[in-house]
Amino acid sequence: MVSVKRGVQEVEGQWWWARSSRLSSPRRRTRNSVGGKVEKGSVTALGKSNEFVDRWSTALARIHTPNANQVSESSTEDSMSTLLVVEQDPSAIDNKDSIEYWVKSTRRHKIRTWEGKLISSLREKPPDILKILSANLESSGIFLPGRVVKDCLNHLAWLYLNTSTYTSSVYFEAIYRVVVNSLEIYREDSHSIALDQRTIRLLSKHCDADQLILFLEKLNKSAAFIHTNTRLHIMPKLVEYGKIGLALSMLKHMPPQDLLLDKVQMFCVKLLRANLEVEDLYRLRSNVLAFILEAGVRPNRFLANIIILNANEAGDLSTAWRSHTIAKENGLVPDAATYTALLKGVHHPNSQSTVRLVYRDAKLDGCLSKSSRLKFELLYALYISNSGKHNETPYSNLLPYYRQFFDIKPLQELGIIHSTGSSDEEEGQFSEPVVQALGLILLAWLIESHDNRKVLAVYERYRYHTQHNHSLIAQLAETEHTANAFTVAFGRSPRTVHICTQVVQDMLKAQVVRIDESHVPPSTSDVSHSDNDGIENIVEDSSLQHTSNVDLGNYKIRHIASPNVQTWSILLFAFVKHRQFNAAEKVLALMEARGQQPNIVTWNSLLSGYARLQDFPGIISTMERINQAGLATDEWTSKALARVVDRDLLLQTLEENTQKDINDMNGKQAMASI
Repeated sequence: MVSVKRGVQEVEGQWWWARSSRLSSPRRRTRNSVGGKVEKGSVTALGKSNEFVDRWSTALARIHTPNANQVSESSTEDSMSTLLVVEQDPSAIDNKDSIEYWVKSTRRHKIRTWEGKLISSLREKPPDILKILSANLESSGIFLPGRVVKDCLNHLAWLYLNTSTYTSSVYFEAIYRVVVNSLEIYREDSHSIALDQRTIRLLSKHCDADQLILFLEKLNKSAAFIHTNTRLHIMPKLVEYGKIGLALSMLKHMPPQDLLLDKVQMFCVKLLRANLEVEDLYRLRSNVLAFILEAGVRPNRFLANIIILNANEAGDLSTAWRSHTIAKENGLVPDAATYTALLKGVHHPNSQSTVRLVYRDAKLDGCLSKSSRLKFELLYALYISNSGKHNETPYSNLLPYYRQFFDIKPLQELGIIHSTGSSDEEEGQFSEPVVQALGLILLAWLIESHDNRKVLAVYERYRYHTQHNHSLIAQLAETEHTANAFTVAFGRSPRTVHICTQVVQDMLKAQVVRIDESHVPPSTSDVSHSDNDGIENIVEDSSLQHTSNVDLGNYKIRHIASPNVQTWSILLFAFVKHRQFNAAEKVLALMEARGQQPNIVTWNSLLSGYARLQDFPGIISTMERINQAGLATDEWTSKALARVVDRDLLLQTLEENTQKDINDMNGKQAMASI
């Protein structure tokens, strides 16, 4: 990866994009007689007659009209297969009308006949143009005028490198070689090749990193003009290839007025958000930002938001707020995205002051009332800032803000809040909550509520509204987060731990749901109240997996989120917590049956339970399975093992098991040798 500092230094030594100075000295001109000697690198004045110019311009115009006859695909492919190689077919070489004969002919013959050959190739067999251009470059002296070469290259790029016509890298490789060689040779002022901006873009699009660097170097040496729009096509590729310094150099040498364009600032945004593989990404982004500002870019609102976001994500809160202040001082009015970026700095508890400040300013600016997304971000920041160990009332802390922001009707339909019949509730003057906000307030309620009957009643209502396709509540089932939260809640008590299996079972069903919404309060009789663990009831319902094209009338299929590794780990932990280790081992078996591998969190939960019981065989078995899975232990593994009281006895048991395994292996080998 090229660092910004080193990359910029490399470019500063060359300043490829400065057009004020010529990097090459003028070539020596020679006389222009047909029979005279023409040295390598010089250009004759042939082909400048008015007659040829008229014929050439007419041919190009006809080719580029929408109704122009296209060259047949078969003839194009046949010729392209030997783009720069003269066929060794004697009959072709003897045929005076063939391109092969022309390429093998004398230089004098080429000079006398290239005009007609080029125009006929343009009309009938465009790939032959590349052979003519190649012969021009390989002869003892070039003979095609720069303007003609430019027109040929622009035409070939238009014909073969467009998205609709590009079919093979052979086309690009052939055109690319001729372009870079022509740019190198035609470097005199009067004969330089001014490629169209479209041609530069098309060639850059198909270049790999090395090809692009070489192409840009040749353009610079030929003092080529690179339009801002063309630069905006090239610079993202340079960033993709890790050539940050070159991309910044192209940016710096844009016309000053173009640096204020929104599309230029959008490139700066993408550059500052690029996920580059470097050790210190924030430092790199800071260096890039400094270069951008020094180049003359004056951030608009969108770019200023990205500067704030990068600083907050890196934990540099002081820079984020200082950037926010500077932006306001420069007349940039904060928007919802500004405050959302500021809230990204709330990574840990005890950040209430930051949240309150954002809440105050966003409310005064009127941004809060216009953005449901910002309302959710505020709720989440409040949740994080109050999520300390001693916070047992997250729902009570969030509810006053939730009431200010959103309609509480979905909470009433879940049975979390009971209707008071107030006019505000009846009128529904608040906006409908986004699904993330509803999920967050439900999670906070589940953490705070310890009434098993209420939790069960809310879960039944959640199931009912999901099955009846509630416009908002049903969306909660499309991710695993809400189901996982219910599993945690039911797993707190030995009286409800068996209901955890019902939650997982519900996740495994492809549900048939009603298209209309009829919200009749459900009963709670659907959930089993059995005292067994219910693991045997967890069976995936595959009967509805292939019915997406079946006419179901007023019903439809809803595919809800399946259990993930976190879900199974929560379920296993619930059984371990209540010392139901047989059920916990069954969960592991179910995971493996479904092709999901336990992670270190899963194993740590099981290990902690065995350690709490001083169950040495269970501890050793779990550690062996961790090793077999190739997982690295972590601090939670160490904390689990720290629960072991008699460590000497654990080591003795481990040694006995190891010796037993050795004896068993020796016995198997002895039996095998009989």
